[in-house]
Amino acid sequence: MRWTTVFWDLDGTLIDPWDGITGAVRYAVAALGHPPLDDAALAGFIGPPLLDSFHRATGWDEARCRVAVGHYRVYFRREGIRQQHLYPGIAGLVRDLARHGVR
Repeated sequence: MRWTTVFWDLDGTLIDPWDGITGAVRYAVAALGHPPLDDAALAGFIGPPLLDSFHRATGWDEARCRVAVGHYRVYFRREGIRQQHLYPGIAGLVRDLARHGVR
C-alpha cells in the first residue's frame, strides 16, 4: 500500500518549540512574580494544555493560571512564534515526500 497523505503533528515532530514555549512561560511567571522555573518544570509545558501546566508547575488556582496564559500569549504572539526551529532534515523530508506525490 502506498501512502498519499501524511498528517503531521507540529510541536516536537516538525519543529523544536523549546525556545518559543519556554520563553513565553518564563515571561508569564515573571509577570506574576513567581520565581523562575527550572528546565524540568518548563519541559512540562510542551504538549499538555497551558492551564494544566501552569497549575502543575506553580500550584496557582484556575483564575491565576488564566492570567498566566494571557501573559504567555502576549509573549508568544510577539516573540515566541519566531523562536521555534525546524528539526534538522525536516525540510528535505517534506520536499522529498511532495516530490513523490505525498501530500
